[in-house]
Amino acid sequence: MSEPNIIKESSSDEEETIATINTGPSARPSSPETQCSVCLDELTNPSHTDSCLHSFCFECIRQWAHRENFCPLCHATFHDIYHSFDAMGVHKTYNVYRRL
Repeated sequence: MSEPNIIKESSSDEEETIATINTGPSARPSSPETQCSVCLDELTNPSHTDSCLHSFCFECIRQWAHRENFCPLCHATFHDIYHSFDAMGVHKTYNVYRRL
């Protein structure tokens, strides 16, 4: 492990010393915007439901839609999944057919 970095900051008449430990790059935790709430992993092919626009991996929400047609987060009923977005925002639509 490397030596702690000493950072000195002056504040009026006082001098404060803060020791920090350089641990190197760390894994960034997933934020709700980049994490799929079905698989709990980073989003792959980010997809949105038509009703609430919550984000999921396309494959995760497609498989979910074979069993249920409501959002796993807010339970809003959905009929389409928007996926495969390009830089211009153009996307594909996967239509969910619910068998009764």
